Amino acid sequence: MGFASNAWNNAIYHIAAWYLSRIQARFRAQGYPHLFCLSNDFIGREIALRGRYENAELDWIAYKILTQCKNALSSAVIVDVGANIGNHSLFFSRFASQVVAFEPNPICSQILTLNAQLNNVGNISCHCLALGAAQGRAVLQVHSYANIGGSSLQHVERDNAASFEVDVRRGDDVMSDL
Repeated sequence: MGFASNAWNNAIYHIAAWYLSRIQARFRAQGYPHLFCLSNDFIGREIALRGRYENAELDWIAYKILTQCKNALSSAVIVDVGANIGNHSLFFSRFASQVVAFEPNPICSQILTLNAQLNNVGNISCHCLALGAAQGRAVLQVHSYANIGGSSLQHVERDNAASFEVDVRRGDDVMSDL
């Protein structure tokens, strides 16, 4: 039983690896960025299987930008609040002069910075902090490693995968400092 099970698992692994390499090559040909992501996270799985997260929405935004306001955005600053690992920041970096990304989760913030470097994108500035009504500190609760984007500063009674104490700043104050 053990040998047959291991052989079956090995075959499935090689088929999955072959399939992922094929679709990743297709994503590169379509111009999607290389994204380091967490494989067990919802957004990470979407990126691995579809090339980027929220494909339809980003395609619609690209169409609107390219057809209606490309000139206006060339000098624009885009603010990405809750930027996660940079999927949207990287997308907007193609159209705007600067993307200011805010991500309070220190792990996601580091991955976002890595993804910008991996794609040779120099117009993204990543700030590892949360935005709120007042300056201070708060606890960011990561409710599940299966959906890191569902993290919250609001206390919710449930078992958390992790929590981080994070800086909180007013968005207006941060933007005036830039």
